[in-house]
Amino acid sequence: GLLRKEPFVKLPEDAPPVAEFWIKNFITEHKRSLISFLSEAIWEEIATQRALVSIDFPSANDNLTDEERRSLFPFPKLWRAEEIINWQTVSNDATGEPRLSQVITRYIDKEENENSEFHRKVIVKVSDHYLDENGVYTVQHYRGSSKLIRSTMGRLELDDRLMTGYGENWEPIGEPIQPKIEGNTIDMLPFFFLNGPVDI
Repeated sequence: GLLRKEPFVKLPEDAPPVAEFWIKNFITEHKRSLISFLSEAIWEEIATQRALVSIDFPSANDNLTDEERRSLFPFPKLWRAEEIINWQTVSNDATGEPRLSQVITRYIDKEENENSEFHRKVIVKVSDHYLDENGVYTVQHYRGSSKLIRSTMGRLELDDRLMTGYGENWEPIGEPIQPKIEGNTIDMLPFFFLNGPVDI
């Protein structure tokens, strides 16, 4: 019932004409519609009252052609309550209102298994999204252990009893990354709580 009406999209005046059509029909990573994404997000928010949406950016390198670059679009990612470990806020210098300064998320991933060519290794990864000392959006990924994963009815889930990785040695994956848009760093965390407030 909440999505019987078509979503209203308000865009800046200088947005390209195709922007609204793309947002309504192909906004997700897998080119699903806005209504499809909202249906999943609203269900999560109603069930847990703590759904988080981030704006992700496809990886790109300097070897892409202009046509390949034009085919890359940012997309929203829904983080469920059990995937959000913690978040921190700081006061906005201009308005005094709280804004996100750190978000820590966790998820299940698969890697190559040195012991089997047929079965990939299932592990837990944690991503620390934060503003560094210069206020630049930075991400550090960590690798955990399969001990933090349980199987329920054939579905892999994170074990809430080990929610923060107690007893685990978290291994950094590479160096911290600073995502960029058109070559420029970002001065805010691209995360948004569906219920609005970011206060802890």
